[in-house]
This record gives sequence, structure tokens and C-alpha cells, in this order.
Amino acid sequence: MSLQSPARRWLTWCSRLVTESSAIAVLNTENTALPVAASCADCGTAVSGNYCPACGQETRIETPTVRHFLHEFIDQYIALEGKLGRTLRTLLLRPGQLTLDYVEGRRQRYVRPLKFYLTISVIFFGLLGVLPDANNPFLDIGSDNKPAIVIEAGKPAAQPATGSTPSEKGPLPEPGSFEDKLEKSAAEFNKLSGADQRRTVRQKLADDAPYAMFFLLPYFALLLKWFYRKQKLRYGVHLLFSLHLHSFAFIALAVGFIPLPALLRRGLEIVIAVYVFMALRRVYGGTAKRTIWRMFWLWLFYLIAVGTSALSGVLTTMLGSDVA
Repeated sequence: MSLQSPARRWLTWCSRLVTESSAIAVLNTENTALPVAASCADCGTAVSGNYCPACGQETRIETPTVRHFLHEFIDQYIALEGKLGRTLRTLLLRPGQLTLDYVEGRRQRYVRPLKFYLTISVIFFGLLGVLPDANNPFLDIGSDNKPAIVIEAGKPAAQPATGSTPSEKGPLPEPGSFEDKLEKSAAEFNKLSGADQRRTVRQKLADDAPYAMFFLLPYFALLLKWFYRKQKLRYGVHLLFSLHLHSFAFIALAVGFIPLPALLRRGLEIVIAVYVFMALRRVYGGTAKRTIWRMFWLWLFYLIAVGTSALSGVLTTMLGSDVA
């Protein structure tokens, strides 16, 4: 007989306890409960049983209690746990199958794609924002004993040499001009220590990355639509695949937060590449050679967009929002 996990056993026990307690409470307060309504209080549909056939709401409305809220929470969590576990297993072990199942109509067994992506991304970017520098492989930009980044634009203007005039060295920037703001912002950033620079840049990237992904996801789906245009699939299918693929990428990259040897970290990158290859072939088909060729161009165009977005955020941090 298979053993359940302690967490699931505890949740099941809590659900049974709350259910039994709720049943006793209903019997003890039967006179105070409202009778079954003739129509649904939510949508107005005529009803004859305990639940509305149109929207599913209960027809016997009782006064809310703490036990009632606890019961609802546990039931919802256990139901979500079943869907969540099945979704994770399919996503991690069968690349591309989530997309195929959703397109073919097998949807109720899984967490909805957008909800699943949002959950994974919130966890990932939350970790990215709170991890110390030593455990963050994405922001290795220097040591604590010196500035991580030095902006040459922040250097003070050179003093004119003897016998030369300011016009020979170039005019000084006018106060309030773009050049003046650029130099002041760069100078302020150069005054920070390396640790403070990394902390500032990391916080900016962590804050902007979730918003940037809402542009990068549709962009990646557009790339898929272009490279697989002969299949004449709707854009929504490519967007669905993009949601699932990025969900896996966030999970895999989160593993990289664990201090790993260089060899294992390289192996993780290979796992991601193999996963993308298998997912593309399962969903879109095609020969191995064509799939690898499309993967190369997909990654190239996508990394250009990611790099541009990240660079924009870093420059905004280093030079100030008024300048960038």
C-alpha cells in the first residue's frame, strides 16, 4: 500500500475534521439556516436542488462562520494540490504535452495555463529579489571591495591646460541639460560601493523583469508563429506553448539559485536545451535538423530582446529615470 506524504495526510485529516464539524454545526443550527431558495441568489436561475445548475452556487445560504471559511480553504487547497501536482509532473516529465492536452480539450485535470505561469513567475522573481549576491548566478558583476560598474560619463570635466581656452576643450554642459543630468547621475552611481551597485541593479531587474515578461512572452509567441507559419496554427496556440515553456524555464533557473558546481550548472543548461528541443518536436513536429535550426534562431532573436530589456533597466538605474 502506497504511503501518502505527511502534508497530504495532514490536509486530508483537517478536511475530514472540518467536514464533520460543519455537519454537526449544521444539525445544531438547522433552525437558523435559511431555506432552499426557489432561484439562485447569484444568477437568478430557477433551482430545485442544493446547487445552481447554471453557476454552481449553493442554494442554502448560511451565515458565514470561521469554520465555514476554513472548510472552503482546505477543500480548495486539496483540489488545487491534485491539479498542481499533475500539472508539474506533466510539465517536467513530458515536454510539450501540457500544450497538446490543452489544445485537444483535456483541460480540467490541469491548472489553467495563465494561472500556473503567474504562480511560477511570482515565486521565481520573488526569490530573485531576496537572494543574497553569493547565491544569485545572474548578477555576478564584481566584488565588494571595488565598484562593480564605472560609468565614464560621470567623470568630472577635465580642467583646461595652461594657455588653452574652454572652447578648445569643449563647452561645459549647461545646467539642467541632458548632458548635465547624465554626468550628475553617472557620478552619483560611481560613488556607490560595489555591493551597493549590485544591490541597486538587482533590485531594479527584479522589479522590472515581471513586467518585461508580459512583452517578451507575446514576442516569443510571434517568433514561433513566424518560424512555424506553414502549419497555419492560431497565435493562441503559440502563446500557450510560450506560457508552458517559460514556466519550465523559471523552475529550471530557480534550481540554479542553489550553489552548484560549474559542471552541474552547465548540465542544467543542457537539460533546458534538450527540453526545448523535445517540446518543439512534440508540439510542432518536424525533423531533428530543422528543429535545431529553428531553436538557434529562436534563441538568438529572443536573447536580443531579453538583453535589450535588461540593458534598458540597468541604464535606467545607473543614469537615473530622468535621463534614461
